[in-house]
Amino acid sequence: MATSIPVSPEGTVMMVESEEAERTRGRYESLLRATWETDFTRTTISFDEIMTGGPPKDGIPAIDDPMFESVADADEWLDDLEPVQVVDLNGDARAYPVQVMVWHELVNDTVGGEPVVITF
Repeated sequence: MATSIPVSPEGTVMMVESEEAERTRGRYESLLRATWETDFTRTTISFDEIMTGGPPKDGIPAIDDPMFESVADADEWLDDLEPVQVVDLNGDARAYPVQVMVWHELVNDTVGGEPVVITF
């Protein structure tokens, strides 16, 4: 028999039978290819409500032909403290704004005559 343990005024942690917890552990470990020790006997939602999400495989397009602006043009939209990833190879320096990288995650580029992949 499953029981509930109050954890806050807003919600409870449901207890599930050990057999269901082991089935769930196996299901999620195989999906995530993980082997950490998670206590699947305590849950705040039904396991049936958990769904995978996000874009499918290769659903985030890489930037394969990046276009660059001058520092003066970038100053129009890039804040002084805006984080960027910088690559400087063979005297060729490029800055990849993090605000762009969070949407694309990969840039395939050639910097200083060398092929590079910038990731975030």
